[in-house]
Amino acid sequence: MPRMQRTSENPETWRAEQTAKRDALAETRRQESAAHAAVEAGLRRRSRFLGVLRLVVFAAAVALVVRAARAESPGTAAAALGVLAFAALVAVHARVLAAVDRVRRARLLAQESAARLAGGTGPGTGAALRANPVSDLDAGLAVHRPEDRVQVLSSWALEDLGVEGESPSLHALLDTTQSELAGRRLRWLLRHALLDPEAIRARQAAVVELASDRALRDALLHAFCLCRGVPQLRLPPFLAAPRALPGGVLRFAVLLVGIVDVPLLVLAFRDPNFVPGAAACLAVALGFNFALWRRGALLRDAYLELEPVVRVAVEVGPRLAAHEPRSAFLGQLRDLFRDSRAAGSQRHLRSVARAQRMLHLHEIGFPWAIVQLLTLWDLHWLFTIEAEVKREAGRYERLVGALADLEAHVALGIFADEAPGTTMPEILDVGAPCIEIEAGEHPLIEFGRSVPNDVRLGGATRLAIVTGSNMAGKSTFLRMVALDVVLAELGVPVRARGMRLVPVALHANINVRDSLADGKSYFLVEVERVHGILAAASASPQVLGIFDELFRGTNSRERLAASREIARHLAASGGLFLLATHDQELAALATEATVPGVFALHFRDEIVDGRMVFPYRLEPGVATTHNAIRLLEITGYPKDIVERARQTAEGTGT
Repeated sequence: MPRMQRTSENPETWRAEQTAKRDALAETRRQESAAHAAVEAGLRRRSRFLGVLRLVVFAAAVALVVRAARAESPGTAAAALGVLAFAALVAVHARVLAAVDRVRRARLLAQESAARLAGGTGPGTGAALRANPVSDLDAGLAVHRPEDRVQVLSSWALEDLGVEGESPSLHALLDTTQSELAGRRLRWLLRHALLDPEAIRARQAAVVELASDRALRDALLHAFCLCRGVPQLRLPPFLAAPRALPGGVLRFAVLLVGIVDVPLLVLAFRDPNFVPGAAACLAVALGFNFALWRRGALLRDAYLELEPVVRVAVEVGPRLAAHEPRSAFLGQLRDLFRDSRAAGSQRHLRSVARAQRMLHLHEIGFPWAIVQLLTLWDLHWLFTIEAEVKREAGRYERLVGALADLEAHVALGIFADEAPGTTMPEILDVGAPCIEIEAGEHPLIEFGRSVPNDVRLGGATRLAIVTGSNMAGKSTFLRMVALDVVLAELGVPVRARGMRLVPVALHANINVRDSLADGKSYFLVEVERVHGILAAASASPQVLGIFDELFRGTNSRERLAASREIARHLAASGGLFLLATHDQELAALATEATVPGVFALHFRDEIVDGRMVFPYRLEPGVATTHNAIRLLEITGYPKDIVERARQTAEGTGT
C-alpha cells in the first residue's frame, strides 16, 4: 500500500502537537466559561432588582386601581399608567430572564467542553433504543432522508469490544447529545456501521465541517440544550398518531363555553334572571372537563414534550437557512429548513410555541383548576396546537427527525474537534479488503498513556496470529483495531496517526459467556459465534473477524486441532482476521507454506529487578516467553507448587 500522509514525521513531535492543541482549546473553553459566568452574575443581579421592582409597582398599581374604582384621586389615568408600568416591567424582566437562560446554557456547555478536554466524557443522554418502537422516529431512524447501506453490529460485539456497556465505552466517549431523540439517533448510528465508501466520505465531510466551524456547532448545541432533561417518550407516538381531538362543532362549543361562562356567572351574581343560563353553561363546562380530562392531560404532556423541540427549530431554522454548507448532509438540512420557511413553517412554529406557553398555567396548581373549570383553558389551547401540528403532521415528524439527526452529527463533530491524537481515515473504494493503521491507540485509554502500534492486513497478509504472555497487550490490541474500524465506518476520526481501509463487516469473538437464559454452555455459545463468522466470511470477503483464544471451553487437544483448521479456512476465505492465542503450535501456521496469507505477531514481556515489565510493542514473529508460572511465583503461591509446575512445563517433572 502507498504510504499514508502524516502530520509530523517525528512521533513525539506529533504527540506534543496534539497535546498542545488540546490544552489550547481547553484554556479557551475555561476562559469562555469564566466570561459567561461573569455576565450571568450581572444578569442575575439585574433580575433580582427587577423582581423587587415588579412587586413594588404591582402594589402601587393595585392601590391606584382601587382608588380609581372608588373615584378617588389621582384617578383612572394614574391607574392605567400604573398597570402599563407593571406590564412593561414584566416584559423587561422576561427578556432579562431569557438572557440569563441563554448565558447559563453557554456557560454550562463551555464548562462541559473543558471537562471533556481534561479527560472526561459527556454528559450525554445515554438514551437507549426502544424495544418496540411505534415509528421510524421512535426507532432512531432518519425520517427526513433514506438510510444508507449498513451492517448491524451484534449485541455481543457491542459489549465485548466496548462500543456500549459500562463506561468507559465508545458510546460514552461520543455522547454529548442533549435530547433523548438525538441520543437514540446517535446510538443507532453507532450500532449500524456504514459499508458504502461514498456514504462514509459524505458523513466525514459533515463531521469535518461541524468540527472546524466551532461558531456554527456551538450555536447549534446551545439551541439543542433547550431539550436537556425533557423526556421525549410520548412525542414519537404522538406525532405518528392520528388527531386525538375532533375539530369542527366540538372545538366551536369549547370556545363558546370558555368565552361566555365567566360573563354569565358575573351577570348571575347581579341579576337572578341569568342564573339558569350560568348554571347550564357551567354544567356544560363540567361535562367537557369530565369527558376530555384524561385525553387532554395526555395531549398536554405530549405537546409540552414538543415545546422545547419547537423552540430549537425556531432557533436552528434561520441559522441553517442562512448557512452556506460545504457538506451534502448540511446542504440537505439547509434546503429542508429553507423549504419549510418558504412554506410558512416558521410562522406555524412560532404560533405553536406561543400556544404551548399557555399550557404551563397548570403549574400554578389550584388556581389553574378554577380557571380550567370555568374557561376550559387547556382544551382551547390544545385544539389550537393540534390544528397547527396535525395539519402538517408529516412535516413536523420530518422536522423533529432532522433535528435529532443534526444533533447526533454535532456530537460526532464535537468528538472530532476535541479528541486529541486523532486523524480522519482514508476510505478506499470497494475492492480487495485491506486495513492499514499507523500508530493506532486504544480510543478508550487516555491519550498519552497508551502505546501506539501498527497493523496492516490485506493482500498477502490476511490472517494475523498474535501471541504473547498474559497482560502483554493482546486483547487491548484486538479491541484497538476493532474500535478504530467502528469509528472509521461511523465517519469520525480514529485514534491513530493514519488509517486506510476498504469498508468491512466487523465480527468479533472475544468475551464469551454462558447463556443461562438459552441453556447454552460457554463452549456451545462460542461454537455458534464462530460458525456465524465463518458463514459471513464465506458469503463475502469484505469481513474483519477478531478472535481472542478460540475454544477455551474444551480440552487442549481438540481445541488446537479445531483452531488450526478454522485458521486455515479463514486464511483461504479472502477476508481479514486477527487471532490472539497462547498456543505456539497454532502460531506455527505462519511458517507453513501450505497456508498462505498467515503471519505471526507477538507482544513480549521482560523481568526487570524482579518485576514483570510489558513494553506493549507489537513485534513480528511468535512469542518465546511465558509468564503464567512466574505470575504464580510473584503472587506468592507456595514454592513447591511453583517449582513442580515449572518442572512439568519444562518436561523435567514426574
